[in-house]
Amino acid sequence: MSDIGDDLDFQSDMSTVSVQYTGFESHLHGVMAYEWAVGTTQGGKKVQPFMPHGVIHNEEKDVKGDGKIRCNTVLLYTPCKDCYGVESIPIILQENQSDPDIPPADTPVTVTINVIDVNNPPVMFVTQFGWSVMHSDPTEPILIYLEQMNTFNKENWSEQFTALIGAYDIDRSDSLHIEVNEPSHGNHTLTEKSTLPFDVQPCTESPQVNSLPCGNFSHTLPYAGKNMSWIYYSLSYDQAMLFSGYDELKIYINDTHNATSNVVTMRFIIMESLCNNEGICEGNDIYR
Repeated sequence: MSDIGDDLDFQSDMSTVSVQYTGFESHLHGVMAYEWAVGTTQGGKKVQPFMPHGVIHNEEKDVKGDGKIRCNTVLLYTPCKDCYGVESIPIILQENQSDPDIPPADTPVTVTINVIDVNNPPVMFVTQFGWSVMHSDPTEPILIYLEQMNTFNKENWSEQFTALIGAYDIDRSDSLHIEVNEPSHGNHTLTEKSTLPFDVQPCTESPQVNSLPCGNFSHTLPYAGKNMSWIYYSLSYDQAMLFSGYDELKIYINDTHNATSNVVTMRFIIMESLCNNEGICEGNDIYR
């Protein structure tokens, strides 16, 4: 920096301080940065101590080392599936220094991310012979067609409806409980309760109607069966004598933290039987 007196010939306002710069490099002006102070004597700093200040030239598009060059970026973080807890990510912020003679400054920072645990609801299933009988939309009713039970048509009575019904939950510590809305006409029974985790196996050649889920059922599971909590029953439905029409059984399952599965509706369509003495019913044209 030159003597302050060197600028006297260039000052048009004594309330404004102007300074000559030497020893800096700039494409247009030879200035990259400076420090300034205000004092009552040459080199004094009683009024304003020395402080750094960056320079941005209006005509200069590329001022090397200018501290006001900013780079905006986005940090994307995706937690692993069903993971929760506190994650610390160390990051180093470093300036984009284009002058190879000036070491880039850097600052270490830590980004802390708290992934909040969310309770997962149970997922229900209904199977027969190991295969799912539910629709892709689990809220769509499962339709079961049965023949009306009369004293004169015993040979046409449908077999008792039986299935395996239950749910799984990815939260292994949760206990599951079944809730049933009783049918209006028939009766249901739940037997063979089990909470034993299992891995889905290939289907056997002759499975029981209430066998454990098998085959491609595993494609719907988020994890191996033994890494989740389970509950399942053997469900049976006994239709009422002489009744025909619709009867519904609604079932859902909740967990320890009161998260609830979708409600599964089993709609029993009990078809009226008018044939006596082993007669055979035939539909007329309006039903064809």
